[in-house]
Amino acid sequence: MIRQRTAFVIAAAGIFMAVSALAMHDARYDAVGAFYAPLSYTDPVFEPRVVEPLVDPPVFPYGCHNTFGYNSAEHNPEDDSITITYFDRTSDQQAGRCIWPFFSPNPSATGLIHTQTYHVNQTFAYACRDFDDHTKVYLYQYKGTSLLQGARSFVFVHFEMKVPERVPCTFPDYLIHTVDVYDARDFDQIYDLDYYVGPPEGADDHYTTYVEPVRYAVPITPLYVDPYPPSWLDEDSTEGWITDITHNTNDSVTITYQDLQEYGHVPGTDHVHTYVSGQTFLVHCMEWKDVTWLNIYSYRGSEMREYGGEHVEVLVFANFKAYTRVPIPCTYPEVLIETTDAFDASRFDRQYDIAKMI
Repeated sequence: MIRQRTAFVIAAAGIFMAVSALAMHDARYDAVGAFYAPLSYTDPVFEPRVVEPLVDPPVFPYGCHNTFGYNSAEHNPEDDSITITYFDRTSDQQAGRCIWPFFSPNPSATGLIHTQTYHVNQTFAYACRDFDDHTKVYLYQYKGTSLLQGARSFVFVHFEMKVPERVPCTFPDYLIHTVDVYDARDFDQIYDLDYYVGPPEGADDHYTTYVEPVRYAVPITPLYVDPYPPSWLDEDSTEGWITDITHNTNDSVTITYQDLQEYGHVPGTDHVHTYVSGQTFLVHCMEWKDVTWLNIYSYRGSEMREYGGEHVEVLVFANFKAYTRVPIPCTYPEVLIETTDAFDASRFDRQYDIAKMI
């Protein structure tokens, strides 16, 4: 009888200790999680945008590339969830989330690595940056996966928050305690989100070969907005296949391209095209493994700017690099002709901080 009572007391004590430990864990979770409560009532800074990186992304040998906030991600087909592995990218060198291929962080040296699984429609922060008077938090809503001509991509709705209250950017706390803090269920009703849903009825070979892959290409560099004074064009406008830009009296631009070989542009291969404000076009592309690398420009018209104390007219181009999820023929000059206006840049001003990039 005494042994039974003793066993009961020990068992009860064990249960009490386990419950107490669980309560302490929950209390710590609540205490830490409370720091991230301001996210629940802060509005996105810019209109959310759809981001659809390949499940198995290409690795390009040069350039500064967006890693989408994580080091690696694995699709779990049984429930369509995603398991993401993060490195601690809070240092100044990595704060912009744009990684050079030769820079390989070594989190194993410090243990700053975190893995977490998310389910369809969950929201979560993937990056956090402290500023003097606010905290910038970058979030995703995970929407599952999509297939573009057999290539599977993750589907994220990306949005950013500028939180006036200081939110701790401690790794990995901001990853753990921001899951579903923000309710993004109304995004589909509020915003014009451009998910890939397949080719339209009656789509021809031109659409599926060129337009569809470019329209749903994955941007992987920051969006730059560059003003070019016409006096600079001769020496500064030779990116990709471009050799000359002429500003016309109706505010359109005429761009001259030449094919590229190992030692530069090839004389006698000129291709000339005129674009009006708002048009988007390629200036170069490169077939790379199972995708095609794109250099995309969007002409934004001319405006007056101050340079050296003088007001001069400049031509404004938004430009970025992207990859297609399936390869397209990169044949000069056909690819320039076939892909004009394939990428929709009309949402740039609503979805990106254009002003600070000019």
